[in-house]
Amino acid sequence: NCLIHFYKRKMDKSYSSMGLVDPEYVQDIICWLKKQEQCSMEFKRQSPQMDKRRHLVDWTSVVAEKLHLTSCTVHLAIKILDFFMDGHDIQDPQLYLVCLGSLLLASKMEEKDSNVPKCSEMNAFTKNRFPLSDFISLEIVILKYFNWNLCLPTACYFAEMWLPYAIHPTDSHNNGPLVSFRDAKAYFHQYVKYFLDLAMQDSTFIDTLPSVLAASLLAEIGRASCRERV
Repeated sequence: NCLIHFYKRKMDKSYSSMGLVDPEYVQDIICWLKKQEQCSMEFKRQSPQMDKRRHLVDWTSVVAEKLHLTSCTVHLAIKILDFFMDGHDIQDPQLYLVCLGSLLLASKMEEKDSNVPKCSEMNAFTKNRFPLSDFISLEIVILKYFNWNLCLPTACYFAEMWLPYAIHPTDSHNNGPLVSFRDAKAYFHQYVKYFLDLAMQDSTFIDTLPSVLAASLLAEIGRASCRERV
């Protein structure tokens, strides 16, 4: 996981200067992620609280936004939440504790150490309903449930790997050159994030392979963007 983050930082730096990282790095990461997604546990859709999922996803997303957490953190948190709920009967108000616990673990996987929220910050979103020791206990329970492996590929993660290669200054638009590559890139990235978040909210896509979902979104958004004025 540290190696992946190292390559992602190289990709971000390179792309910001309009260069692209050696595709070999990306290919290695993608191959590893695709192996990981094939080993994912089965999602059985057996949570008694499945009807509350949309609300929980929206609530978790709002909390993450207020904490300035990244999209990859949110998507990983929702994946942890989905599979943990699938194996447990969780009642209110513990559902919100599980949302926060999932977000906390995801942030420890995806964020810089300085951006990982404290348990007290998380608890404030429930008006300090829970003892702080509950967060630590829940972390251990969740980690044991996932066999201490939270390297769970998400569609957001695949999309971020492919985004630097999804649009290029030499791409054409309406049979001509792009008027503004910067605007086209911003437009494209905005819609990728929008549709990734929509897919995250829809339980239909929980057991869709993340790589397939990400590739499908990028392809469809790219095709649709070609018909729009940039």
